[in-house]
Amino acid sequence: MSGTKVGVCFGFGNGKFAAAVAARSIGPGQARVVPDAETAAFLAPLSIRNLTQLAPDMLQRFELLGLRSLADLAALPLGAVQA
Repeated sequence: MSGTKVGVCFGFGNGKFAAAVAARSIGPGQARVVPDAETAAFLAPLSIRNLTQLAPDMLQRFELLGLRSLADLAALPLGAVQA
């Protein structure tokens, strides 16, 4: 591993998801902190494609229903998205 450089970035937020998205939103060697009070505003405009744990067909269904952002999804009543 001599001479190998690895670009590391750090994301900090209210929960694993917000922290992971914060880390993916910056470049190597950087850090991003999303304060608790700003978490919803930070996540709201982002694409539902950031929900990487969901199957691609589920993301496609959301998009077919017009849900493109995390804010679109968050605006739904809980019963509409429960299995």
